[in-house]
Amino acid sequence: MNNYEFEETEEGSGQGSVCSPVISCIYMHYVLVWWFKEVITPKLKGYAGLVVYADDCAPRRRKLVT
Repeated sequence: MNNYEFEETEEGSGQGSVCSPVISCIYMHYVLVWWFKEVITPKLKGYAGLVVYADDCAPRRRKLVT
């Protein structure tokens, strides 16, 4: 947007387009899930899980009671 006027571009994927959920799922699987499993989980004690549904996620953690 330039001077409050819409300018159409050929770059990126538009919000709500068909590729938007596909790109977000690819990112979620190859970046977020890997990062949680390889970087975050080893630092935690007890159960740690990442609930992934479509293009949303919800990290979950439960303390280990000893």
